[in-house]
Amino acid sequence: MLRQRLDLKRTIARAVIGRLIGLSVLSGLIVLAGCVGRPMPLDWQPASRGLPAPATVLAVATDPARPDLMLASVLAPPGLYRSQDRGATWERVGDELAGRIAHALLIAPAAPDVVLAGTSDGLWRSTDRGRTWQPVGPNVPQPVALPAGLERQGRSVYSLQAGPDAALYLAGEDARIWRSADAGVSWQPLAPLPAGTAVLALAFAPDGRRLLAGTDGAGLFRSDDAGLSWRLAADVPATFVAGLWFDAAADGLAYARTRAGLFRSTDDGDHWGHVPLEPLNSKGQIYCRDIREVPGNPRHLWLAAGSGFISDLGILLRSRDGGESWTQVDVGGPVPHTMFKVAFDEHRPNLMSCATNGGEVWTSRDAGESWTAQPPPPGGTQIYALARG
Repeated sequence: MLRQRLDLKRTIARAVIGRLIGLSVLSGLIVLAGCVGRPMPLDWQPASRGLPAPATVLAVATDPARPDLMLASVLAPPGLYRSQDRGATWERVGDELAGRIAHALLIAPAAPDVVLAGTSDGLWRSTDRGRTWQPVGPNVPQPVALPAGLERQGRSVYSLQAGPDAALYLAGEDARIWRSADAGVSWQPLAPLPAGTAVLALAFAPDGRRLLAGTDGAGLFRSDDAGLSWRLAADVPATFVAGLWFDAAADGLAYARTRAGLFRSTDDGDHWGHVPLEPLNSKGQIYCRDIREVPGNPRHLWLAAGSGFISDLGILLRSRDGGESWTQVDVGGPVPHTMFKVAFDEHRPNLMSCATNGGEVWTSRDAGESWTAQPPPPGGTQIYALARG
């Protein structure tokens, strides 16, 4: 299925100050409210007033300059919702998108009234903070017709990003990455990837000179000419590459999260090495789901992993040397599902949380030295995104 091939890649932004936000498959958006010094356990509070129940939330977008504004994409039935009070209440918007699944949402940094939605029916754009929408074209290709039953098609848009050059970028089934220099009004295609496959992940080097693209089963590619040409990263196998990350504080350091494990580069992606982590499945691999650096300390990294996308074994790993070596962290008990997400309070990095895709959540107040289990989100059985405030 399309959603499984995407590894259910979800995005949630830090939008509710002083809270831990979880995205649960059955219960939509849920907030774990609390503050420093409050006794454990904390209580989950639904942030889904106005969303359909139950709600599978696929994507969330916020405006860092105006955090009151949030947009959320719901899977079944497909729909787009907007909050103007930091998620306390939601209203349905974008009737023009009826029947279309929004895989990705982005508020344009240089034009905050402009919102983009990457959908199962191509790219759509709003100029009134998400209230009404228009399809973007004709130069961005749209599908010939919607498939029966919302199945996979050839023009879905999976990723929307703002680049270091202030331009916007999109990627999806087209096997080409598209660039816009005018807040999404017009788009120009970059060179197609030689693999001719879907593009799932993009990452820019801190200086903006290198662009990495992760594909759906064909491996990792890099470009040094703003996407006019591509070269295969031969050190990474032809596999599903769904996560890419450059460390802006460490010159040349980059990571690729794949189904074949975690890969690391120390030269901006020229060469890659497989990170030697203990295998957890019968294929001799470990499924790496999320990697995060400690805010303000880029040499300290955390990795959420398991034996597979759906599994009965999860682990939390820690590195104190920029990813050269890793140790497993004890969260106080067994982890019965794949560890999926790690989140930090950006202003108090000793406060952190982790969660599995089976709904388990743990919180640490001492930079991961000790952990406390949190109650699961009410009515939710899976967590695919986490944010800590």
